[in-house]
Amino acid sequence: MIAAMKVLACGDPADALDENLQLSETVVADSTSRFCRLLKELYGDEYLRGPNAEELKTMMRENAARGLPGMTMSVDCMHWQWKNCPTEWAGQFQGKAKVPTTVLEGAASFDTRIWYCFLGIAGSNNDINIIDRSPLIEALASGKSKVFPNMHYNVGSEQVTQPYMLADGKYPSWACFVKGFATLSNRAESNFTKNQEAVRKDIERAFGILQVRFPVVARPARHWFLGKVKEVIIACIILHNVIVEDERETCNSVQGLDVEAIVSGYDHVGDSNGAHRARHVAQFDDLKIIEALAENERATAQGGNPNELALMRFLGCWGGQQC
Repeated sequence: MIAAMKVLACGDPADALDENLQLSETVVADSTSRFCRLLKELYGDEYLRGPNAEELKTMMRENAARGLPGMTMSVDCMHWQWKNCPTEWAGQFQGKAKVPTTVLEGAASFDTRIWYCFLGIAGSNNDINIIDRSPLIEALASGKSKVFPNMHYNVGSEQVTQPYMLADGKYPSWACFVKGFATLSNRAESNFTKNQEAVRKDIERAFGILQVRFPVVARPARHWFLGKVKEVIIACIILHNVIVEDERETCNSVQGLDVEAIVSGYDHVGDSNGAHRARHVAQFDDLKIIEALAENERATAQGGNPNELALMRFLGCWGGQQC
């Protein structure tokens, strides 16, 4: 177990632990693989599942405070370099980075918990092909996904029943994906797009925290088989979600955007390197979010919230149309 944690948490290659732990490269690699499989077997059902109804309500409440009522999480992809990709597969997995990579698709909430992940798409695929092979898109298209149950919420004066994710331009224009406006024609659309781009960084922060906590993900994958690469990333995501759940239980529920209260609360945690505190401050101290909300408050005082008007227009509620 020590060897496995050294590989995952420190990013050490298997052959670098022979002197310290008196274990051969083969034993370390086998121990790491067994540890990853055991993690998935014991904790996969709990920490790789989708959100339940109560958790979705919490997400929607927190995101409503950030100016996006009805939002659950944000979705995006990242490339992970595969150093020991077999030569016969190298062309298939070599994309714009000119090195073999595999694509990780994930969806994360405001607290950076990863609720959905899929790894294994070849890095040579463009955005359209990645979306076509996404199990999430396939499940949503077939109507079999339970990620978006009908939940009522209000956008301005309109009532909507379909929660949504934030996505970038490569995702399809479906009701469950809200993207920024490609062309900005007024202040409402500009304000909404600015807020959407800022809040959508939840998944980017989740990927960044995952790579910092587990350097094995930040470094090129050294396994020869794609199945072993998947075992490592799934184990790291499970451990990441365990940490997020533990932090959630020990911290008070965040209400609104009271940054000073959040900072003072985390001053007593005792995180020596400050990463824990900085991560949560950055979650709410994003200048784009602050600017967008301040703009909303000024507009509301003048009679109307441009952010909600833009969201209503994006969701198809503009002019009293049925959502």
